[in-house]
Amino acid sequence: MEETKKGRFSAGPLTFAVRHELWDGNIQDHPDQGVVILVKADVAGKETTLLRFNCFDFERSYIYGPENPDLRVDGPAMLGGVATTNLYRMDSTVDGNPIGWTIRTLDTKLPKMLGRAGYPQIGEIVDMAAVTNVLPDVEACARELRATKRNTVKHNRGTHIFEAGNIRFGLEMRRLPMG
Repeated sequence: MEETKKGRFSAGPLTFAVRHELWDGNIQDHPDQGVVILVKADVAGKETTLLRFNCFDFERSYIYGPENPDLRVDGPAMLGGVATTNLYRMDSTVDGNPIGWTIRTLDTKLPKMLGRAGYPQIGEIVDMAAVTNVLPDVEACARELRATKRNTVKHNRGTHIFEAGNIRFGLEMRRLPMG
């Protein structure tokens, strides 16, 4: 295991990248934040994301082959096997914490998931001993980012307080990072 940059962990041909993302509701379909765990490898001379795990507050999902335009995953038999999507939701009731679920899943199902993502040749050469050795560091990094990079707003009461019956409004002036 060798950490080349903060949030990047190598295990044989794979690199695990961990980062915090803050989604804007005006750009993505809803505002959200959390940790993304990416499984990357060199494909045809280019670093490619093979699997993506969104460990967010609301968006708890994983994506097979997010950079694989040729991937067509067969849908459920009840829909006639018609390809639906490469994005699958985690069940927060059954799966529990999304970071813990992701680490357990990578430890037990990674080669099979890589094959389903359209990269069976990488799934066949994965060194699972190296992956198992690096996953605790990936998990620690993900949990640290979730705790330290969390974007929360602490409101003060404001410089001017306005009352309307039993409701009070505070005018709070803020300076944004961009000016």
